[in-house]
Amino acid sequence: MSFSVQICYFIIQWFKYISVSGVDLLSNHCILL
Repeated sequence: MSFSVQICYFIIQWFKYISVSGVDLLSNHCILL
């Protein structure tokens, strides 16, 4: 697992408490990484 992927995972976990749609957007972005 690369460092950027770890950061994405952390951000996704954090956004789960804010917005489901935000998580979807971040997930799509991280897949591109």
